[in-house]
Amino acid sequence: MKRAAIIGLLGLNIALVVALFLGAAVPPARAQGTGPNPDYLAVAGSLSEDTEVVYIVDQGKHRMIAVRYDLRDEQLVGYRQPRSLRRDFQDED
Repeated sequence: MKRAAIIGLLGLNIALVVALFLGAAVPPARAQGTGPNPDYLAVAGSLSEDTEVVYIVDQGKHRMIAVRYDLRDEQLVGYRQPRSLRRDFQDED
């Protein structure tokens, strides 16, 4: 009984070490920004139960726009003019 437990634990440790090395060999996941036009990123989220939003960031021009979608009416509610991320994140010391 004791010998079987030791062999089982040894096998488990070997399996965990193998899984650790296999996991390290996997290339890192890449989100948007690696395709034909890497300057744009899109992030989706919820504002409320019935309103979704998509933020689109233009990394080349440092601008962002938010587009809202009303789930009840199934239409775009509207969007704001693009924001200047340089101006918004400016250091004001």
